[in-house]
Amino acid sequence: MEPLLFAGYPLGSSLGLIAAFEWLGQPYKVSRVKMPDDMVTSAYAEANGRQETPMLVTADGVLTETMAIALWLERRDHAHRVSFEAGSRQSDRLHQYMAFLNSSFTAAFSPLWAALEMQGVSDQVRDILRSLIPWRGSTSSASLKMTGRIFSRSEICSSHIRRSIALERPAASASRW
Repeated sequence: MEPLLFAGYPLGSSLGLIAAFEWLGQPYKVSRVKMPDDMVTSAYAEANGRQETPMLVTADGVLTETMAIALWLERRDHAHRVSFEAGSRQSDRLHQYMAFLNSSFTAAFSPLWAALEMQGVSDQVRDILRSLIPWRGSTSSASLKMTGRIFSRSEICSSHIRRSIALERPAASASRW
């Protein structure tokens, strides 16, 4: 069975996993999950009780959480196309960045997720929640301190982080799409 990744859209954070699957070069399938509409269905809840994305279905069962899925990919990356040798400094840094992106950084957007997922609230309440998102409307003063370096909002994206820890990989083949 090919692994099947359920990735959220339009605002999910699963795109990094899709990129990792592409770079890994092994067969997989992806299914888009419209957030939050598809996640709140009983069918999705049966497969994933937390009703969140991402979710990976394999022959061994269901795996949820970005970090767990990334580590699943890492264990299958014998050529080190998306990972580094276990125990190396680069591997430690990669895990540090992944943990940061999936904890502190993602948590900064909790008001947005609440605004999207709340049922029966007014547009005014949603607007208030959206206004609580860090950096909203101002990129010049936005900064994020991590490991002694200050990142501006424009730098906080996977391509910049990859470059900062030397993770550059060849582009995936267009034929895979």
